[in-house]
Amino acid sequence: MNQNFYIDSFPYEIELTARVCHENARQLLESITDEISIDEFAILDTLTARSGLSQADLARLILKGKAHTGRFLISLEEKGFIERHIEEKNGKLIKVSDVTPKGKKLYNDIVERFKPAVEKFDKIISQEQCKMIIKNLKNFREAIEKARNIVFE
Repeated sequence: MNQNFYIDSFPYEIELTARVCHENARQLLESITDEISIDEFAILDTLTARSGLSQADLARLILKGKAHTGRFLISLEEKGFIERHIEEKNGKLIKVSDVTPKGKKLYNDIVERFKPAVEKFDKIISQEQCKMIIKNLKNFREAIEKARNIVFE
């Protein structure tokens, strides 16, 4: 009899890999700066890529709850790395966030100092392989979301 265990499964490998990647990024960031946490960096990165996001939209993108995201936004705003303001979108007033020049400088400094680690990784897995893995993971995730009707709000 072949018994299947979760720890031998594909979803487990994905979860384990995600945890290892997160821990690696956290350790790298802590070796570079103590100004922001890895969660704050995720927000800074997301807002650098897509400025003007609401707290709810940002929470969905970084896979955190709105309250959790709000605490990080407040911290980043107090440190001067982001600014929040009210905008009208689809006839509604919402608070959106943008990265400040100080935040852009910190972000660029961190990314520059991440480069040696990224270059080591690129020697292990090529950019093409990474793109294919990302595509396959996205397809896998979307299939699960559709089959199980999973929506992150």
